[in-house]
Amino acid sequence: MRGAHGREQALRQPEIRELERMRHAIASSLSLLALVACAAVSGAVAASVSPAGAVGGVQDALLAPKVTASTVAFDSADGRTRLIGYLFRPAGNGPFPAIVLMHGRAGLYSSLPGSTVALGSLSARHLHWARFWAGHGYVALLVDGFAPRGYPTGFGRGTYGNRPSEVSEQTVRPLDADGAAAFLQARTDVIPDRIGLLGWSNGAMATLARITRALPAGAPDTGPFRAAIALYPGCAVPERTGARPRVPLLLLIAGHDEEVSPALCARWATAIQADAPGFAWQVHDGAAHNFDGLALGSRATAADRAAAVAAERLARDFLAQHLAGHRPP
Repeated sequence: MRGAHGREQALRQPEIRELERMRHAIASSLSLLALVACAAVSGAVAASVSPAGAVGGVQDALLAPKVTASTVAFDSADGRTRLIGYLFRPAGNGPFPAIVLMHGRAGLYSSLPGSTVALGSLSARHLHWARFWAGHGYVALLVDGFAPRGYPTGFGRGTYGNRPSEVSEQTVRPLDADGAAAFLQARTDVIPDRIGLLGWSNGAMATLARITRALPAGAPDTGPFRAAIALYPGCAVPERTGARPRVPLLLLIAGHDEEVSPALCARWATAIQADAPGFAWQVHDGAAHNFDGLALGSRATAADRAAAVAAERLARDFLAQHLAGHRPP
């Protein structure tokens, strides 16, 4: 990044090839996770996610040291919804910094036949990022805000105007993020004042809504989140209202986004960058919406793969910087 805004530098081909090898390792591990059932979410169902071994001569670094994954349940801050979550934990006793992860409009789960509301059905993108953060020493919590409200597959592309009000990213999902943070803060293995928030697409819009919400003039944000990351959100609301993030924010924009307007996000970023402490943003040229998910499959372009590698590096370094006292391994 150059200052608050810049273009990603050229990536080395070995980095892109490594991402492809990780994709194959993730596919191998999905079969292991599929053995884990979570029909009952009143407690925690744990699974050991061990290294998948060498793939093409390179071991999946995201799985070393060993990461454990479990299904948990906790209350949304809306006061009436019991949410499902998937907790990924590093090895060791901690305490660790933590991150809350907010899915996009299609929910948490794979679209493959036979997928259910279960740990073993997480989409490759969500599984990858949860293990990425746990592998870097964070307790990572994927929040399912859709299935508990009757919308396990979310809503379709191009239907934003008709999305169910029960899962509004402006008024409902920010409360889910707060409920997830409260759950984490109550754990003895989490450092309660070192929690980050990350969202993709509609979940990134919920992230922006949470960290830009109106407070009395001059009032500090006393909420649980120390920093936030938003990947390819729609920026129409903050751009229209001129909202400012109240905590450090990393905004990652897909330059060739076909689902939301990158121009609106860039315009908002330009308008606020001078008076938003800790704000940084990046346009990934040529990258499509969901570039990090596409990079784990076979339909990605070179721009998508490059953006995915760059996004991981930027997100890792940004969160380490703003969760003071923590450095990525």
